[in-house]
Amino acid sequence: MNNLEQLREWKNAPTKDKILAKGLKKINEKNVDKFFGETMTFGTAGIRGILGPGTNMINEFTIAAAAYAYGATLVKQSELVKKMGLVIAHDNRSNGALFAEITAKVFDHLGIKTYIFKNNEMAATPLLSYAIRKLRAAGGVNITASHNPKEYNGFKVYNAQGAQLLPELTVKISKLMSRMNFLKVPYGLFNPTFISPTLQEDYIKDVLSIRKRPNDSKKLIVVYSALNGTGSHIAPTLFQKMDIEYYAVKQEVVEDATFKGLKSCNPEDEAAYNRAIKLAKKKKADIIILTDPDADRVGLAVRGPLGSYKKINGNQTGAIVLNHILRTKQYNKEGYIAQSVVSGNVTKEMAKRHNLSIHETHVGFKNIARVILDNPEGLVMGYEESFGQLMDPEIARDKDAFQGLVMLVEAANYLKTQNMSLLDELERIGVMYGVHTSTQLSKQIEQNDVQTLLDRVGDILTIGKFDVSDVLDFRKEEIMGLENATLVKVILENGSWFAVRPSGTEPKVKVYIETVGATKKETEKTIKQITSTINEIVSGLKKEYKSPKAKAAEVKETKKAAEVIAPIEKTEREMLAEQRAQFEREMKEAESKQEQVPATQEVEEEPVPEFSVETISPIPAEKTPSQLDPKQIQKTKEIKLQEQRKTQEVKTKPEETKEQ
Repeated sequence: MNNLEQLREWKNAPTKDKILAKGLKKINEKNVDKFFGETMTFGTAGIRGILGPGTNMINEFTIAAAAYAYGATLVKQSELVKKMGLVIAHDNRSNGALFAEITAKVFDHLGIKTYIFKNNEMAATPLLSYAIRKLRAAGGVNITASHNPKEYNGFKVYNAQGAQLLPELTVKISKLMSRMNFLKVPYGLFNPTFISPTLQEDYIKDVLSIRKRPNDSKKLIVVYSALNGTGSHIAPTLFQKMDIEYYAVKQEVVEDATFKGLKSCNPEDEAAYNRAIKLAKKKKADIIILTDPDADRVGLAVRGPLGSYKKINGNQTGAIVLNHILRTKQYNKEGYIAQSVVSGNVTKEMAKRHNLSIHETHVGFKNIARVILDNPEGLVMGYEESFGQLMDPEIARDKDAFQGLVMLVEAANYLKTQNMSLLDELERIGVMYGVHTSTQLSKQIEQNDVQTLLDRVGDILTIGKFDVSDVLDFRKEEIMGLENATLVKVILENGSWFAVRPSGTEPKVKVYIETVGATKKETEKTIKQITSTINEIVSGLKKEYKSPKAKAAEVKETKKAAEVIAPIEKTEREMLAEQRAQFEREMKEAESKQEQVPATQEVEEEPVPEFSVETISPIPAEKTPSQLDPKQIQKTKEIKLQEQRKTQEVKTKPEETKEQ
């Protein structure tokens, strides 16, 4: 079936998806390939994309296919899945409630019991994970695109532990989905079991139980934004129960699929803090807390001494939380931290200082969850640089913005009782564990250039004054016991590092950088040097390339050649010097003989040409020894000597005749 035939079929298929129906009307034979030229595939975390018509966009039919592939794969593994059931959640995004309903109908056809939050209202990712664990379900689905722009939605899948599915299972789901006709997915009835509101109340109690200093006096002032997402159902209650003075950004604690007035719903972006900063300045708030739309990540900004607000990155928030936990000494002394290989090293330094084990994983919190599965009791903190944290894995097995919120607020409040801020805390951490500065870059790049870029990153020998001490190319071999991955990490001799990996959803690569130094200025200088090197590599991808190693080899060969030439030049110079010295000696001997002629002899006074070294033109400064001819110099010397001897013979010959 060609793309035009597919289009006709899709236009004739009934749908409740208004975005899909509207989009189909705009497709014609000229642009049909854009919508039906590729097929949505089930990735390691499910599917995610732009809402719209066609086989490669998010709509009712692609969601239904994903739901069927997921449900059927689980049932094939075990019939118990039908009885245990699957939990379904969605955030504030367009079609979230509709897609949750479609998913429930597909599961019903497969004979799987379904759980949905009361009235099919939005629910946070960590609450979904908590529900799976509490209800002892076989898994779950979250209809979300997390922090992506408003045009996106997705389908994220979970296992019975409340963690995202691992590749072993997603590969099977992907194979099944790739064989499906998206329009032929059978539906059952929408007949879910609605989850009681008491489950959310229990979740809030459990999150509050992770506090280390619940009895501290409360001095902190907080501004909060849910970025129009699910956080508005839980965060206000947490603030109230912690007795923290807080002010909500009114436009951003209401459910809104359009994210009206928001330039970004990603806590990593400065633009996400615009409204919150305005309110914080009015209220003189100490900190700003943001949760992204599905509330798996928490963002933080801190008031400085002059009243401006500084956004704190994910590595810094991880360091603040871990330092707070360690300071209270309320943790498993034989425990561990778990973090991704692109997260900062300062937390590792903290863990070493306190004799905690360190587990590094590939990017994706599902990999941290796999570590936790083997030893849940020992976890002190799991985190990723992308603002994801988890302290209590019995509550959830995915990133939990609310656990992060509680720890950050408690740490900031404690510090305020000591007349300090979180900025002061970061300064102190720098003194104790070294100054670490981290940042991220995103570079647009064609997919077929990714491997070339990674190869050239692996060729780097130096950055500024620092040599490369190690290159971890996860494409070529298992490193640290981790599976192969499209990631290259370069480590410098001073402990700074940077890593490059392609984005899973966009034509770009992400560059993670962390530098170490005695001062912040020093670390920022190294960041600039790394950035410049990456920019140079990206801009030169289409140009002729010679690796630094090849260039170094050429330089080495040039030096060797110079070492061979140098002795030759030295010998020529010595030869010329010896020739001149010899010539001077012979001239002096000739003069000495002439002075010894007997006084009685009358010698005809004729001018004797004087030949000495000065009569030979000196070597021009611009000429090198290799440009002179030693044979010619020797010949000139012999001619001069012969002329002098002839002159002497002429003077002495008449006297000898007269005596005879």
